[in-house]
Amino acid sequence: MLKAGLVKNNPRLRRTPLIENTAFDNDCARSLSNAIWVKSIPLVGLAIVAVAIYTLWMITKSKKSGYPLQDERTIKISGKAYQAGFTIGAIYLISLNFYNIISIEFLGGEQLESMLVINSVLIIMGLTVIVVKTYLERKEDI
Repeated sequence: MLKAGLVKNNPRLRRTPLIENTAFDNDCARSLSNAIWVKSIPLVGLAIVAVAIYTLWMITKSKKSGYPLQDERTIKISGKAYQAGFTIGAIYLISLNFYNIISIEFLGGEQLESMLVINSVLIIMGLTVIVVKTYLERKEDI
């Protein structure tokens, strides 16, 4: 046990101003996080609207050209790509679950944050669909 006099006299054991101002530091971090979200949410909304407008423009362009929007080959390619994206996303989520169990129960770590997990799963699933779809579209025979 440490005695009160030892803590007062030992500079290594004294509280530093940084530790005493943790409430202030947390408020600064929270306000910085809020500032980032306030600026990024309109950008995300703008990106969603831009993708929707582009998609509608491509659909109307395809309809005016007289070609069908999808044929059997593109339907088959899309189905395989989305199936691969879902499968890899599910495997990734299961592996993150096991990582959480091992980290918390055996290593004494902390649980993963939900935003990190959600964002990484969406990115991995989306990239998988794009890569598989591009690969299968370049293949001649499926």
